[in-house]
Amino acid sequence: MMTITQKSTKQFRFSLVDRMQGCRLDIAEELYCTIDRGLGTATGAPARKAMVILKLLSWVVQVSL
Repeated sequence: MMTITQKSTKQFRFSLVDRMQGCRLDIAEELYCTIDRGLGTATGAPARKAMVILKLLSWVVQVSL
């Protein structure tokens, strides 16, 4: 995603692309937190947060199209 989004126009690079890249990093962070804590019942919060961020990323991508 980082390589592809770097080729976008300057207009989008400073708004939507920055948001997409930030969301991607947030998703990875939350998933690593989930994995690090194990897959028990106490790990629901990071996994749910990752899903919310993923839905937000999907919306930002749709808007950018």
